[in-house]
Amino acid sequence: MIKVLQFVPVQITVFLILGIFVGYHNPFLEIFLPFILIGLLFLLAIQYWRSNKSFNRSLWFNITTYLLSFFLGISTITIHNDLNNTNHYSHFITGDATIVLVVEKELKSGNYYDKYEASVINIDDKSTIGTVLLNVQKDSLEKLKVDDKLYLKSVFKELIPPMNPYYFDYKEYLKK
Repeated sequence: MIKVLQFVPVQITVFLILGIFVGYHNPFLEIFLPFILIGLLFLLAIQYWRSNKSFNRSLWFNITTYLLSFFLGISTITIHNDLNNTNHYSHFITGDATIVLVVEKELKSGNYYDKYEASVINIDDKSTIGTVLLNVQKDSLEKLKVDDKLYLKSVFKELIPPMNPYYFDYKEYLKK
């Protein structure tokens, strides 16, 4: 096991996974990430040049490589978070907005509602991205099909948490 940990790609992968874990649980400001990554790349280039000149491995080269791998993990999770995208629907919500949804997936129906997963395409003629849970009362419309387009003038509501402890929390599921 000790020999595996001395293998450099394993060490770099461990720091990348740590960065993904930290970035997932602690949101990081994406404004600073490019500056940190460029700075670490510059430091890595300097350390590489120094270590090649003296033909020995420097501790600072290793630390810079690990930090770069760590911040690459953080930036990966930050970039892939839809809420950080400027076109996410949550940035365009107003009181009486016209919303265009496309049904992506039909979910298991409840006692009173048919449930669907839908993509938000437009809000007030502004192109958006994002996924919402669509609840339609069973008696109000005929069943929707995948790829149906809906034009709504409605308000988004927060998902209610489960009423009983240890039940499936759909709100937490959608966050992930």
